[in-house]
Amino acid sequence: MNILFICTGNTCRSPMAEGIFNSLSSTGTMARSAGICTQNGLPASKFAAELCQTVGKHGHRSQQVNEELISWADLILTMTVEHKEWMKQRYKLLPPIETLKIYVGEMDENILDPFGGGKNIYETVFHELERTIQLLIKKINIK
Repeated sequence: MNILFICTGNTCRSPMAEGIFNSLSSTGTMARSAGICTQNGLPASKFAAELCQTVGKHGHRSQQVNEELISWADLILTMTVEHKEWMKQRYKLLPPIETLKIYVGEMDENILDPFGGGKNIYETVFHELERTIQLLIKKINIK
Protein backbone atom coordinates (compact mmCIF):
# COMPACT_ATOMS: atom_id res chain seq x y z
CA MET A 1 0.00 0.00 0.00
CA ASN A 2 1.24 3.47 -0.91
CA ILE A 3 0.17 6.42 1.22
CA LEU A 4 0.60 10.06 0.23
CA PHE A 5 0.59 12.61 3.06
CA ILE A 6 -0.41 16.14 2.05
CA CYS A 7 0.11 19.47 3.81
CA THR A 8 0.66 23.04 2.63
CA GLY A 9 4.39 23.49 2.05
CA ASN A 10 5.74 19.95 2.49
CA THR A 11 8.35 21.24 4.92
CA CYS A 12 6.78 20.43 8.33
CA ARG A 13 3.81 18.13 8.90
CA SER A 14 3.76 15.86 5.86
CA PRO A 15 7.51 15.11 5.89
CA MET A 16 7.26 14.24 9.59
CA ALA A 17 4.25 12.00 8.85
CA GLU A 18 6.15 10.34 6.00
CA GLY A 19 9.20 9.69 8.17
CA ILE A 20 7.18 8.35 11.09
CA PHE A 21 5.06 6.10 8.89
CA ASN A 22 8.03 4.65 7.02
CA SER A 23 9.88 3.99 10.28
CA LEU A 24 6.89 2.11 11.77
CA SER A 25 5.43 0.28 8.78
CA SER A 26 6.29 -3.12 7.45
CA THR A 27 7.88 -4.00 4.15
CA GLY A 28 5.58 -3.52 1.20
CA THR A 29 4.04 -0.32 2.48
CA MET A 30 5.47 3.09 1.82
CA ALA A 31 4.65 6.72 2.40
CA ARG A 32 5.61 9.81 0.47
CA SER A 33 4.63 13.42 1.05
CA ALA A 34 3.86 16.54 -0.93
CA GLY A 35 2.50 20.04 -0.54
CA ILE A 36 -0.37 21.84 -2.21
CA CYS A 37 1.48 25.18 -2.24
CA THR A 38 5.23 24.79 -2.35
CA GLN A 39 8.31 24.98 -4.50
CA ASN A 40 10.12 21.78 -5.35
CA GLY A 41 13.41 21.28 -3.53
CA LEU A 42 12.95 23.26 -0.30
CA PRO A 43 14.50 21.65 2.79
CA ALA A 44 12.35 20.63 5.73
CA SER A 45 12.08 23.31 8.39
CA LYS A 46 14.85 23.17 10.99
CA PHE A 47 12.85 21.56 13.79
CA ALA A 48 10.98 19.20 11.46
CA ALA A 49 14.32 18.05 10.03
CA GLU A 50 15.72 17.44 13.53
CA LEU A 51 12.66 15.41 14.53
CA CYS A 52 12.66 13.47 11.24
CA GLN A 53 16.23 12.40 11.94
CA THR A 54 15.02 10.65 15.10
CA VAL A 55 13.05 8.24 12.87
CA GLY A 56 15.77 7.89 10.24
CA LYS A 57 14.51 10.35 7.62
CA HIS A 58 17.28 12.59 6.31
CA GLY A 59 17.62 15.17 3.57
CA HIS A 60 13.95 15.82 2.82
CA ARG A 61 13.20 18.13 -0.11
CA SER A 62 9.73 19.51 -0.71
CA GLN A 63 7.64 18.61 -3.72
CA GLN A 64 4.43 19.96 -5.14
CA VAL A 65 1.64 17.41 -5.39
CA ASN A 66 1.22 16.23 -8.97
CA GLU A 67 -0.52 13.61 -11.11
CA GLU A 68 2.40 11.17 -10.85
CA LEU A 69 2.27 11.16 -7.04
CA ILE A 70 -1.50 10.84 -7.07
CA SER A 71 -1.41 7.84 -9.39
CA TRP A 72 1.31 6.26 -7.20
CA ALA A 73 -0.90 6.54 -4.08
CA ASP A 74 -3.46 4.01 -2.92
CA LEU A 75 -4.61 6.41 -0.19
CA ILE A 76 -4.17 10.16 0.31
CA LEU A 77 -4.22 11.53 3.85
CA THR A 78 -4.26 15.27 4.39
CA MET A 79 -3.34 17.30 7.45
CA THR A 80 -6.48 19.49 7.27
CA VAL A 81 -9.96 19.57 5.81
CA GLU A 82 -8.85 22.50 3.63
CA HIS A 83 -6.10 20.37 2.07
CA LYS A 84 -8.61 17.62 1.32
CA GLU A 85 -11.06 20.06 -0.28
CA TRP A 86 -8.30 21.69 -2.33
CA MET A 87 -7.26 18.28 -3.66
CA LYS A 88 -10.86 17.36 -4.55
CA GLN A 89 -11.34 20.61 -6.44
CA ARG A 90 -8.03 20.44 -8.28
CA TYR A 91 -7.89 16.74 -9.20
CA LYS A 92 -10.86 14.85 -10.56
CA LEU A 93 -9.50 11.30 -10.29
CA LEU A 94 -8.24 10.61 -6.80
CA PRO A 95 -7.66 7.48 -4.79
CA PRO A 96 -9.52 7.48 -1.47
CA ILE A 97 -8.77 10.77 0.32
CA GLU A 98 -9.44 11.88 3.90
CA THR A 99 -7.86 13.87 6.67
CA LEU A 100 -5.44 11.71 8.65
CA LYS A 101 -7.29 12.19 11.92
CA ILE A 102 -10.77 11.49 10.54
CA TYR A 103 -9.44 8.40 8.74
CA VAL A 104 -8.29 6.91 12.05
CA GLY A 105 -11.57 7.83 13.77
CA GLU A 106 -10.71 10.98 15.68
CA MET A 107 -13.19 13.84 16.03
CA ASP A 108 -10.73 16.72 15.64
CA GLU A 109 -10.12 16.90 11.89
CA ASN A 110 -6.92 18.94 11.61
CA ILE A 111 -3.26 18.60 12.54
CA LEU A 112 -1.92 21.95 13.75
CA ASP A 113 0.60 23.67 11.47
CA PRO A 114 3.82 24.31 13.45
CA PHE A 115 5.35 26.49 10.70
CA GLY A 116 7.10 29.48 12.23
CA GLY A 117 6.75 28.14 15.77
CA GLY A 118 9.36 27.07 18.26
CA LYS A 119 10.75 23.63 18.95
CA ASN A 120 8.04 22.85 21.52
CA ILE A 121 5.21 23.19 19.00
CA TYR A 122 7.08 21.00 16.50
CA GLU A 123 7.58 18.36 19.19
CA THR A 124 3.88 18.51 20.08
CA VAL A 125 2.87 18.04 16.43
CA PHE A 126 5.46 15.28 15.93
CA HIS A 127 4.10 13.32 18.91
CA GLU A 128 0.52 13.85 17.71
CA LEU A 129 1.55 12.48 14.32
CA GLU A 130 3.29 9.50 15.95
CA ARG A 131 0.19 8.64 17.94
CA THR A 132 -2.13 9.10 14.97
CA ILE A 133 0.08 7.10 12.60
CA GLN A 134 0.20 4.24 15.09
CA LEU A 135 -3.61 4.22 14.89
CA LEU A 136 -3.37 4.33 11.09
CA ILE A 137 -1.07 1.32 11.02
CA LYS A 138 -3.48 -0.64 13.24
CA LYS A 139 -6.42 0.39 11.03
CA ILE A 140 -4.84 -0.71 7.78
CA ASN A 141 -3.33 -3.74 9.54
CA ILE A 142 0.12 -3.57 8.01
CA LYS A 143 2.41 -4.40 10.91
